Amino acid sequence: MAFVGLVLMTAGPSAGRSSVEGNLHAVAAAMFYAGCLLISGRLCQVYPSIAVTAWMFVGAALSTLPMAVFESRFLPLDGYAWAYMAAYGALTLVAYLLINRGLGKLPTALVAVLGYGQPVIATALAVPLLGEVPGLADLIGAAVVVAGLLLATRPADTP
Repeated sequence: MAFVGLVLMTAGPSAGRSSVEGNLHAVAAAMFYAGCLLISGRLCQVYPSIAVTAWMFVGAALSTLPMAVFESRFLPLDGYAWAYMAAYGALTLVAYLLINRGLGKLPTALVAVLGYGQPVIATALAVPLLGEVPGLADLIGAAVVVAGLLLATRPADTP
């Protein structure tokens, strides 16, 4: 049900640009993210989540360094750009620490379903931070996602 809500959120009219290539990149990213969740879920059940997160960041940094060298600008140019990168890095670190902590305590499938809440939260934050106004399809989709998350996290009926 949460996935259907995501489809509704993305199927509505958009003022932005969309392309087949961009959509294929998003699908590929989702596949890599799913693989990351599966591997991290297994590791977080055995090792502390902070250690798993630290090794994830080391691996990400080392694997992307060869690509970063070929960027037109390897390092930020001014203090604002450095601050932006530091804030982005801190947010990403906290997000992965929390996800990995959840993976150590909950089934990986449930953590993956709870991840469907990310676009809902991003849509809600885009209103005050970016001045974006969600459309009707976005609001309906978000409501369906939340309903799906409530269903996924309700206690199992015990006989």
